[in-house]
Amino acid sequence: MSNFTDEQQLAIKIAQADISLKIIAPPGSGKTSVLNGIANAKPKSQRGLYLSFAADNKNDAKSKLPTHIQAKTGHGLAWSVGENYQNRLNERLTSRIIVAHLKINPFYTSCDDGSPPVEVSESGLANMAMDTVSRYCQTSDQAIMPKHLPESNIKDKPALERLNEIILFYAQKLWQSVSDPQGTLPCTHDVYLKVWALERPKIKADYILLDEGQDTNDVLLDVVLKQKHAQLILVGDPHQSIFQWRGAVNALDRVKLQRDIRLTQSFRFGQPIADLVNSVLTKYKKIPSDIKGLSSIQSQIEYIEEPDAIISRTNASLMRELLSQNRMGKRVGIAGGTGQIQMMLDGIKDLKEGKRTSVQDLSVFRDYDELMAYTETKSGRDLKSVLSQINKYGIPTLKQAVVNTIKIDAHNKSGVDIVLTTAHRSKGLEWSKVRLANDFRHPNSETPSDQPFSEPDINLLYVAVSRAKAVLDITDCDAAQMIYEPINYSSPRP
Repeated sequence: MSNFTDEQQLAIKIAQADISLKIIAPPGSGKTSVLNGIANAKPKSQRGLYLSFAADNKNDAKSKLPTHIQAKTGHGLAWSVGENYQNRLNERLTSRIIVAHLKINPFYTSCDDGSPPVEVSESGLANMAMDTVSRYCQTSDQAIMPKHLPESNIKDKPALERLNEIILFYAQKLWQSVSDPQGTLPCTHDVYLKVWALERPKIKADYILLDEGQDTNDVLLDVVLKQKHAQLILVGDPHQSIFQWRGAVNALDRVKLQRDIRLTQSFRFGQPIADLVNSVLTKYKKIPSDIKGLSSIQSQIEYIEEPDAIISRTNASLMRELLSQNRMGKRVGIAGGTGQIQMMLDGIKDLKEGKRTSVQDLSVFRDYDELMAYTETKSGRDLKSVLSQINKYGIPTLKQAVVNTIKIDAHNKSGVDIVLTTAHRSKGLEWSKVRLANDFRHPNSETPSDQPFSEPDINLLYVAVSRAKAVLDITDCDAAQMIYEPINYSSPRP
């Protein structure tokens, strides 16, 4: 126990006493070391389970935790059910397949308020039904309900109700088909996870280490909370909750356990970076924060000529930087890979060729002109820069730039000159020298009225500023500059 801080030792002792607890672990605070300490302090006769929604976290824990601790993802736990669907998991469920299977017809209705009629194509309805099923799979709800329907900008209430009734009907039919073990439709891993959860499974473990509790999945969390026989140790950082958009929930704020322990010592960076991390919370969230930097690390906040990584908020900003780095002849790594970017380029290519696209984020647009019009709105400004690059360089050039990159994750960070990543993809990673891009939001950002500066924006900035170990460059990042207060660390601190 001599290698642990007082806070870490306290967490280990409480866990050793079979008391359920939450461990709030800020960036670089030795979370895995504490979990290792807990696992070694527990009798080997007790069955321990490390559980995370993300495979990367599970793989990392498996390599570091004692061998008597089983490490699983939620999908891994549910594989006893999932293997019934394994022949259908490698196929992609497209709107075309859904339209044919459910015999979907186009939707048309007039509006009572005099606005233009509402028209939705067969593929549009299929995508909305698929989105509804996806939302349902991420919840602990027993059945598909209106609250799982995608949001709509239709103002006429009767027209919206008629459309939602149709979507709900198709979504329920779609769920019956994809969840049927004897069915033929392609399905996702989330489908069998949901089917498993509906069976109210009992997990064979005496204690459960639930990691990344701030971004867990509601369906998995519900299963864990029903394990009344098991001690629960919930670990994470509520301010790193950044995946709400894909259905994640912040269990650290939602769940009440017997004890709460907060770690404050970071082993990743020195005090200058720690002070900026604290400022994100104290100045934007108006809450106290006392994360401590490690005195042996001489961190700096200053301009970097050659950063190891550049972190942006959006894929649009990442693509601009990718082209810039390619022109300089750099070998570029992309954290998490380029799947989302390639899908966006494919979707825009479809629209430019006069076709509707099955790429979900772009499927609402009838054609390229409609997409162009959307980019002139405040909501569409992120896409406008992407289209300007497409018009300048062409989709083949951009796709080739993407193909030439190397996928970077926690286990592969070598062989490149620079890593590009979004804040979402940077989570769990760290670099010596980091530069932040200029697209992070702040209170004075020009944002659409339905997307004001909010907690998710703060959390993204919090994650981004905490990735650097030695040097952090915020020269271009207005959101960080607004709260940065340079301190002379060579003088005694007050």
